[in-house]
Amino acid sequence: MEEYREVLQRKKFKFSPEFIVRWLDLLGDSVALQSPNVAIEFPRDRKDAKFLECAHYVKADLFITGDSDFEDAQTLTDTVIISAANFEKLFIAGSLQSP
Repeated sequence: MEEYREVLQRKKFKFSPEFIVRWLDLLGDSVALQSPNVAIEFPRDRKDAKFLECAHYVKADLFITGDSDFEDAQTLTDTVIISAANFEKLFIAGSLQSP
């Protein structure tokens, strides 16, 4: 969770403070911490294998990332891997607009 918090605040993503607060609130309300007992071999970036393992272990619907290393990981899991920018467009931006 700490890595998500840090990554969302990176200037390259240009997320507004309101978006970051909303996303972190969504994660805080929706996330249950897990300790997976599976191992996924992810040679492209071994330190990130833990994220794939967690998604696989809980049978997550979505794996949201801004890391292009995960583009090659879709074959390793049934979880749909989506970029942070696409997640924002699909799930957050529209809900922040006034009715």
